[in-house]
Amino acid sequence: MPQPNPSILLGTLALAAATALGQEAIRSSLAGEAAAEARRRANQTTGYYNLNLGPTYWRFAAGLGLEYNSNVQYRTDDPEDDFILRPELDLAIRWPVSELNTLVLDAGVGYAKYFDNSDLDRIYVRPGTQLSFDIYSGDFRINLHDRLEIRQETYQNPLVSGTGDYQRLENTAGVTVDWDLNDLILTAGFDHETYLNLGDDAWPDGRIESAFARAGWFVSPTVTAGFEAGGSLIRYNDSPYTDGEQFSAGGFAAGEVTEYITARAGVGVTGTYFNEDRHDPYGYLGLQHRVNAALGYRLTGGREIRSGLQWAQTAEVLDSYYVTWQPYWDFLRDWSVGTPFFYRHVIEYGGVDDETVDQYGAGARVQRTVTEHLTAALEYRYVYRNSNLPDRDYDTHSVMVRFGYRF
Repeated sequence: MPQPNPSILLGTLALAAATALGQEAIRSSLAGEAAAEARRRANQTTGYYNLNLGPTYWRFAAGLGLEYNSNVQYRTDDPEDDFILRPELDLAIRWPVSELNTLVLDAGVGYAKYFDNSDLDRIYVRPGTQLSFDIYSGDFRINLHDRLEIRQETYQNPLVSGTGDYQRLENTAGVTVDWDLNDLILTAGFDHETYLNLGDDAWPDGRIESAFARAGWFVSPTVTAGFEAGGSLIRYNDSPYTDGEQFSAGGFAAGEVTEYITARAGVGVTGTYFNEDRHDPYGYLGLQHRVNAALGYRLTGGREIRSGLQWAQTAEVLDSYYVTWQPYWDFLRDWSVGTPFFYRHVIEYGGVDDETVDQYGAGARVQRTVTEHLTAALEYRYVYRNSNLPDRDYDTHSVMVRFGYRF
């Protein structure tokens, strides 16, 4: 029988790690998870870069977008529309320090300039911005990382409404260690997560200390299964809010189902301990299916239990059900088309109002490669939010034209 490939297991373990611990946040951005994963894979190859300086490889890119949003304050009544100009700069650096050790910087910074609502102008840092250092020693792979994001889209947080002033810095610094034992890979890690409010004073600041461990076995050369567990200490910076602890344990499986389908799945139990103790099941399923040469899709769904701090809330526990569907078509050369959809049902526990929210989002994106260095894209997005509380609903339409240039 062919020997398992450890790199396959490392990749599938990373996919399977999206548990209720919140190690991988579920993003509602329509570009979202697929774009971040594509960047991560691309910057591991030297062909991704466009400049070689000594032992380092560099990539420079810039973007400019113009967006129309029908409800920039995300209100139930009297919506305000506006145009938003979004210039962005992207930088990626890869430095192979040695044959076994590599330092990677991937950063994207932009500015949102509102034509009429200048109080909403702000800097943002895109998802996927990180400094990462891989160290290989014998059977061990050690990854040191620092990931930074400044969110600036209200709709990305399903529990925020009635304001466009949503700005939040999220930083995760930590270490992950993989121990390759051929048919078995053991993984352990620690992350220090910092959450800082940069906008409306209503949202709390805090930190989370998280540790996790996984054990994955090759069931076949392309399929892994195993167990995962972890725990978090949730601490708000303002004493009136409730600190707590969260623990999670369960099983997972990931790999190739067929030649054209890859999947990841997991189930387990999350315990949350604040003023009241809760024990809830979690589960997740992710599929990537290449139907034919022109059509494919990514489908994810599940239930996760998170602390309120992770979504800028003073509620103790957030019970979330989610589905995302990202079909894509490659039926024309130099063109890419996507029609994503997402749905989330979120329930607050231990908060002031215990809000229940249903949020839907759908859209379409068409991108054209104009030249070797220039791309152009047109995107439409619709988001609807429904709440059990009065004056907390909204819907918004957004249309964006964007140009990207790779130097």
